[in-house]
Amino acid sequence: MTESAGVTESPGAAEPLSTAQPNTVVTQADLAQPSGAVEPGSVGRAGGVGFPELSVGELVARQAGRVPGAVAVRFRDRAVTYRELDRAANGVAWRLREAGVRQGAVVGVAMGRTPEFVVVLLGVLKAGGAYLPIDAGWPAARLATMVGLASVRVVITDAATEVVLPEHVTHLRFHASSRDDGPEVAVDPGGAAVVNFTSGSTGEPKGVLITHRGITSLLFPGDFLDLSADTVLLAHMSPSFDGMTVELWGPLLHGGTCVLFDGAFPSAARLRAAIRDNKVNTLTLTAALFNVVVDSAPDLLDPLSALVIAGEPQSPRHVRAAHARVPGLPIINAYGPTETTVIATTFPIAELAPEATSVPIGRALPHREVAILGPDLRRVARGEVGEICVSGPGVALGYVGRPDLTADRFVTVEGRRVYRTGDLGRLTASGDIEFLGRADRQVKLNGQRIELEEVEHALVAHPDVWQAVALVHGEGVTRALKAVLVTAGGVPDDLRGAVGAVLPAYMIPGDVRAVDALPLNQNGKVDRAALAALFD
Repeated sequence: MTESAGVTESPGAAEPLSTAQPNTVVTQADLAQPSGAVEPGSVGRAGGVGFPELSVGELVARQAGRVPGAVAVRFRDRAVTYRELDRAANGVAWRLREAGVRQGAVVGVAMGRTPEFVVVLLGVLKAGGAYLPIDAGWPAARLATMVGLASVRVVITDAATEVVLPEHVTHLRFHASSRDDGPEVAVDPGGAAVVNFTSGSTGEPKGVLITHRGITSLLFPGDFLDLSADTVLLAHMSPSFDGMTVELWGPLLHGGTCVLFDGAFPSAARLRAAIRDNKVNTLTLTAALFNVVVDSAPDLLDPLSALVIAGEPQSPRHVRAAHARVPGLPIINAYGPTETTVIATTFPIAELAPEATSVPIGRALPHREVAILGPDLRRVARGEVGEICVSGPGVALGYVGRPDLTADRFVTVEGRRVYRTGDLGRLTASGDIEFLGRADRQVKLNGQRIELEEVEHALVAHPDVWQAVALVHGEGVTRALKAVLVTAGGVPDDLRGAVGAVLPAYMIPGDVRAVDALPLNQNGKVDRAALAALFD
């Protein structure tokens, strides 16, 4: 281990996965195995630069000691300094310890996007726990499943949030309490920090257990973002969305300012106002929102010094238009599943070839390693299609309460834990990865992962629905989740309410059609092209 500026850093990398011989065989992963040392990107990024082997809470506390009067969080007309944030989080941490929260416990947080929300998340980490952001608008049945899988025993709420949870869960109402000292808890950087839930193909959501090391290895060094004390980053994504990891901890681990967006949906007009009023210089956008901005409000990009776009395949037309308007603005196309701690690869839009018909997802970040593996889990040759697989300290511990799914998706290659993304890609002649879609039926819509099978499970649970097929149809702003049903007599009047009782709003099809029978192709399978044509 080496020391730099008083911070212990991880050593340089071992031999990268991409040097594996073509005959290398992959075995099933052991979840108990650590996520491994820092590893360089196997598609050309230099590695070896260390990241702090400290917990997120310790790193924020260091900033509070270094720049106590600097603004950590802005919200409306409020400005919370690092000292105030750290002391308030200490108060939450002590209260959680008194409530029985111990190392590794998952604590639910059901609060609005306010400074108090940030205080609670930091307090959970200081207490040794991992936080589970809870959207109070999700159906009670879904919340009960999530809480059960994550073994949540304590949930913190604010005065404005009401959430229905199982009786065994203890509700703690947030109240301000500050202390100079936090509990003396030795938080393991390799331990759990956050649980983010994604859609599941079995009809149940999957909770991804992300570590402190996953977060710090992403944000130190911020290769895709020049994070510093000058960073002013707007946090506008849903608190339950994994992108919040970058929006929140990106500035706070570097002494910068996190501006909390005031509102539920970030329209272009409100984004413009938030950027102007708070002097925001760094922004993250989903592909869908980015396209809206480029088409209707490109001027809001003018004040920025950094922009990251992610969540779905990018439109070459829109990224070229944005680059033409602000050629000096670094625009980064980012890719990465929740299971690899938000981002695994990046591509600078300025490098997009004039003749390109798609936008590459680029190359691995310094502390991520990416390889393209075939169906037999052996490395494929350059240019061949295979599954995008990610290793390094960003790889999650697994799925809470689902050792079967963990064993299926997290495997071991040459002694390293690797996450099989289920995404298809190939390595181009330029050394970048081209994203080619999913190997299964998972989709991304407005940055949210959706397993179409989970939607279909909910649809056929209705007594009048015999068969159901969910699909994404349309382009650009018209791209939406839709469904085709075989029913007892048209689309049931109460279908939306019934589905809404088990699925969050973003997973409810907006357009539903009923047919007498599902069309089949010559192979006897459902003809999805014919179903899509119903919505043309």
